[in-house]
Amino acid sequence: MLAQQQFSEEAELQRLCSIVVVDLNGREIHLKVGTEKLNTLNSQCVQTVAYEMVFELREFLSEHIYTCFFTNFYFEHAGQRLNEYSELMELDLVSNPRIVMKPGKCNLALV
Repeated sequence: MLAQQQFSEEAELQRLCSIVVVDLNGREIHLKVGTEKLNTLNSQCVQTVAYEMVFELREFLSEHIYTCFFTNFYFEHAGQRLNEYSELMELDLVSNPRIVMKPGKCNLALV
């Protein structure tokens, strides 16, 4: 019974797309794009999210404990800056699952 449950969890995780978000401190946050819940597989906690677009990922990270204090940033994938309205599934996340947070430019002229 336990082996069957582990197999079904593994099959579910394999159907989902992996994303590794690298925050501004270089910390990696492992996510799976799919249904919104928390999975435990082999004592490793993998958060799955139901987001399709980059701005939805940004909203999720605004509430994440490691990234909630970052406000001025953009995302890069494979060295290319991502549009906020790009769909995550359009990216080649199989060969390169890393989405990197990069600091935005600060405009002190407005202060």
